[in-house]
Amino acid sequence: MDINPTLRDPLFQVVSKRLKIPGSTEAFLDVGCCLGHVIRQLIAEGVSSEQLYGTDLQARFLDLGYELFRDRDSNRATLVSGDMLRDGDPGLDKLAGKVDIIYASAFFHLFEREEQIKAAKRMIQFLKPNSPNAMIFGNNGGPKIPGWEKYVLDEDSWSNMWNEVGKGTGTSWRTEMNVESNDEWIKVKFAVYRVG
Repeated sequence: MDINPTLRDPLFQVVSKRLKIPGSTEAFLDVGCCLGHVIRQLIAEGVSSEQLYGTDLQARFLDLGYELFRDRDSNRATLVSGDMLRDGDPGLDKLAGKVDIIYASAFFHLFEREEQIKAAKRMIQFLKPNSPNAMIFGNNGGPKIPGWEKYVLDEDSWSNMWNEVGKGTGTSWRTEMNVESNDEWIKVKFAVYRVG
């Protein structure tokens, strides 16, 4: 079963293998998970649902996911609604220090730089503080219409943003980015790894 072709991405397959290692205590969070289809795909691939977390602004999407996949009684993933840009959101506070890996697909490009920084700082709060393999990865993209640069950052802007995030959180990050671009569109795959 393959309910999300994004999961064929080589980096996503590395993450899936990390989660499936026998005895793995690593945990995965899908930010902006919508119906939770990525979480259900990982479960279908053999990842324990107890290692999986998801959050979305709309609680209704989470409920619809349970209805669509008919797994409310069997799925042990932690799914919470909350606003990534609202400080002290009680739903998201439940995620603090819980995960090693964050997937942010088609998420950062919803916001301009200052809100991207705020969301990134919030994500760092979700990561286990002592996890040696903490990472955030995903993709951004969109049409090259006037002002698109405010939403889809290039390699230098992305790296600079994470330097700023690191200074604001007392952390250090190494960024990787793969950019496909033409005159009309830009597609970006990224990974951010905690250093030290």
